[in-house]
Amino acid sequence: MTDGGIKITGAKELRKVLRDMAERSPREMQWANFVTADMVADRIKARMRMAFRAWPRGNRRHPTVPLPDSVVAKATTARAIVEAGGPKSPHFHPHNFGGTIARFHSQARTKVEKHETVYSTLAEEEESIIKTYETAVNRIIKEF
Repeated sequence: MTDGGIKITGAKELRKVLRDMAERSPREMQWANFVTADMVADRIKARMRMAFRAWPRGNRRHPTVPLPDSVVAKATTARAIVEAGGPKSPHFHPHNFGGTIARFHSQARTKVEKHETVYSTLAEEEESIIKTYETAVNRIIKEF
């Protein structure tokens, strides 16, 4: 663009190189995504464990399910994924975002306070997440 806009040179070439790299080395791209997701999952688990240690032991709200252990890192060639919750800890999302939990065989619901760990961890660790992913991708580019 010449009418006061931004002109980017080399974008087509960069896109072609990235496309070729993804075709030739999908396992390496998946590895880079997994390394990043695993680092994020470890930070979330550590923060959750510290938060749960601060809760009084006799408290009814103390989690009896392994919430930090339900945080799992996964990856595809296109994205890094951090999953949480599941059949063994179905209450992860109400504990993280607040809400209510249905009681087994009862009409009553338990209100759960918000103990947000996922987004706060991502916000605080943003620079290290980007640096980890950048290092992993640069390693692939050097080999390419």
